[in-house]
Amino acid sequence: MKCIRNLLILCLTIISCRGETIEVPFRILDRETGKPVEFPHVVLKHASLGVIASQEGIASFRIDSAHDPDTVKVSCIGYETAVNVVRLPLMSGDTIRIFMEPKSIVLEEVQARPARKSKSLTLGKGGPGGMAVVPLIPQARKGLCFAWKTGKPGKRTWLTETGIYSETDSMPDIMDKNTTLHPVKRIRFRINIYDAAGSKVKDSWMHLPQPEPVKSFIIEYDIDKVKDHAFSHVFSEPVLLPETALIEFEFLEEFNDGETFIYSNNLFGKSFFIRYVGRYENAWVKARFAMPFFLKCLQESF
Repeated sequence: MKCIRNLLILCLTIISCRGETIEVPFRILDRETGKPVEFPHVVLKHASLGVIASQEGIASFRIDSAHDPDTVKVSCIGYETAVNVVRLPLMSGDTIRIFMEPKSIVLEEVQARPARKSKSLTLGKGGPGGMAVVPLIPQARKGLCFAWKTGKPGKRTWLTETGIYSETDSMPDIMDKNTTLHPVKRIRFRINIYDAAGSKVKDSWMHLPQPEPVKSFIIEYDIDKVKDHAFSHVFSEPVLLPETALIEFEFLEEFNDGETFIYSNNLFGKSFFIRYVGRYENAWVKARFAMPFFLKCLQESF
């Protein structure tokens, strides 16, 4: 019951207004090139608000006009985390520009590759089948994340493939009989890989000692590439994971009205973790429902 309660708390947002609200726009740029930083996380710490900026590095918040100065934190893999103080109100038409410093490139050592006799394992949904066809949870939107934990002491694990099981036919909305749900046509998501060493789960909540991802990959889902009820992305090279890893799906774009992932489902599936970017920072809640996502790995002893 705690798991279901926490999941509902995470997915429902209570909107309250203390007075007039204003829009605070941001533009996130690379300090060296002046070009936009794609899909960074932008968090207003005191207001407890967070968003994913667009591919053009644009983000905005609606906050109370009397809001006190706040600290904005911007993070993106490949860049040093930027922390700035925001003072309000802004002049009309102003956009807050935040410049991010690229991290120094460190050449990685030659990584071990999986042996031919490596064990195969699947995280998430094990196949396209199920007793019923259902839609993804109705709160699905930009910033929604699903994650799976993997790894054992003395084992090396590589991520080789990721994907989404998806039906390509529309279906009636089970929550609103007067509408129809349609399968997502195209959407970008990001695979984030975290070092989960030392992480613990308490009362269905998990916090990571190292909350920034060590690797990320942006992937574009395309319904035209769905074959045998599955969209699949195979990595050109197996991705070596931390010994204990958390692998996360993060949606980078909003779902179009009426669109969702429709998939076959047995209701209860393998345990996973869920969060929304910008809420409950560095906190994932454990849940157990059948989700359409899968991750394929190879694992061996060393």
